[in-house]
Amino acid sequence: MNKIKAAIFLAPGFQTSEAVITIDILRRANIPVDIVSLSPQLLVKSSLNMTINCEKEINKINFNDYKILILPGGTLGVANLNKNQLLKKHLVDFANDKNKFVAAICAAPQILGQLNLLNNKRVTFYPGCDKDLDLAIKTTQPVIVSDNIITGKSVGCAFQFALQIVTILLGQDSSNKVRQELEF
Repeated sequence: MNKIKAAIFLAPGFQTSEAVITIDILRRANIPVDIVSLSPQLLVKSSLNMTINCEKEINKINFNDYKILILPGGTLGVANLNKNQLLKKHLVDFANDKNKFVAAICAAPQILGQLNLLNNKRVTFYPGCDKDLDLAIKTTQPVIVSDNIITGKSVGCAFQFALQIVTILLGQDSSNKVRQELEF
């Protein structure tokens, strides 16, 4: 794969800002991001009743095109993401490939825990959203990188989460450039 490309997956009830901020920051860093729906319905409503028009459907993407898979939080959104077996299969594949990355924020790390991808790895998550994280090393930090898995704590940490993804994919200079542009 020559070009670094990201996919962010939206399911009904996703946390609005976690998705939008991540997409915005990555695109500012010139990382192509595909916004992917889990169904043929490309209009997906967030936890705050905002509708995002996804660009692709999960059943029509080639996962080999991506360097990173990103999961926003939101209790209902995470429950809906967790129902998709194709997504979960590829999360496992990416987590087991040291040349690929998986990123999850807020309640979404629970999906990774359920898939046993966080065993003995450091993780952060929204307080109380620690189902299936018993074998993880829990922290309260805003963002954690553990091997090729990036986790973010909450919507309040969405900028740090997205900037950490930029750092991992493109390096600190690219992340600093975006930080400066944002005056973050």
